[in-house]
Amino acid sequence: MPSRLYYAKLAVPAAVITLLAAVVAIPPAIDFGATNPFWNGYLGLSGRLGAREVHLPLDRAALDPSRDALILVPRTPLSPEELDAVARFVWEGGVLLLMDDFGHGNQVLERMRAPVSLLGVGVLVDTIFHYRNSRLPVVEDLADDPATAGVGKLVLNYASALVVREGADVLARSSLFSYLDLDLDGLWDPDEPHGPLPVAARFRYGLGVVYVVADPSIAINAMLGLGGNAKFIENVVGGRRVLVDQRHLAMNLHAELRSGLMAFVEAALSPEFRPVTAAIISAAAITILIRAGGRHGPER
Repeated sequence: MPSRLYYAKLAVPAAVITLLAAVVAIPPAIDFGATNPFWNGYLGLSGRLGAREVHLPLDRAALDPSRDALILVPRTPLSPEELDAVARFVWEGGVLLLMDDFGHGNQVLERMRAPVSLLGVGVLVDTIFHYRNSRLPVVEDLADDPATAGVGKLVLNYASALVVREGADVLARSSLFSYLDLDLDGLWDPDEPHGPLPVAARFRYGLGVVYVVADPSIAINAMLGLGGNAKFIENVVGGRRVLVDQRHLAMNLHAELRSGLMAFVEAALSPEFRPVTAAIISAAAITILIRAGGRHGPER
């Protein structure tokens, strides 16, 4: 009969495996997380679009310009290599939906020398046209465009605004009664921009197209079903395979562990590493079977 020490040795790897499984199975509650089922997550969006999470660095191998639409909410910087890969992806025919209210996405736009930039400051306030409170503006000034077909209105959540120059099309503007509250005091000051202010725009880059929205919260679980938010995003991705970048979100410890494990598994199952992974798993299984089969009595 196996000894207590034998069972203790089995308990340690079992506990580690259980812990790792829990890290992967339980969705981290991070903003815009594709598996986050809470109010601030993108689980509803991912399910609606059949989206695939991207945890690895953005590169040419991960992005197919002929069939993909990439949703990017950058909360951390992209590397120079990633910026080049995203720019080339769009240039060769890809669709990029860049949503940001902090201005971090300007590095992507600058790489493309885009006619659009993100203000990334303040909060858009509308004292007349809003949902529940003035920091949830309702945008009804929409362009006559395929991207806004059937949308009717967008409902924003602590949004910012855009600067749109020649070469880009404004798709949505806030109302005349809106303003950008730069000092967050809830009052309009003479030096604060007032509406109408662009909140969504589009420009072409090479063979592809970039959509820029000054509010990633239009797609969170709590907002996706309001107004035409979901319809707008469906129009933008246009039936393409949707990739939701997760690598450049603001992570907590749980999310970092999960992202690392997902990246490891994705790399281990890639075609170039699949034979090595299979060999390691086979060797580990054989070792366990040999050790288990060799124990017919208690350890002394």
